[in-house]
Amino acid sequence: TCAFQPNRPVEVINVGSEDTIDVLSIAKIVLETFKRRGTDIIRKNRHKDGRGWKGDVKTMRLDIQKAKSKGWKPSMSSLQAVIRSVNEIVAERIVRHEPPLSSV
Repeated sequence: TCAFQPNRPVEVINVGSEDTIDVLSIAKIVLETFKRRGTDIIRKNRHKDGRGWKGDVKTMRLDIQKAKSKGWKPSMSSLQAVIRSVNEIVAERIVRHEPPLSSV
């Protein structure tokens, strides 16, 4: 539980995994999960250094040392977190009786 209290300092703590996953891998997981076989992934405006566009970052990794110093540790890898998130989106759509994304 968190409550904002004016005029009191706020401590920001990042939570994340200890590894990284690239966007292409995430896209492939999403397409596979939503049964989008045959869908092409089009990569445009690619820079020589691997970024997708000017200002893009190649790798995003949160500094989780503060959380770890307080006894917290990640329970999933980046890959596991992406798969879980995508599967939860699918489950949510089923509960809401929404059509699967594969037919949208």
